[in-house]
Amino acid sequence: EVVDDETVLGLILLRQRQDISLALVDYCILHK
Repeated sequence: EVVDDETVLGLILLRQRQDISLALVDYCILHK
């Protein structure tokens, strides 16, 4: 499944509200 940058940014922004470390983890996973 292809994840576009807009979706990635949305996930990151959502995670930042909860825990910025989770956002960084998600970003790294999606950009392997």
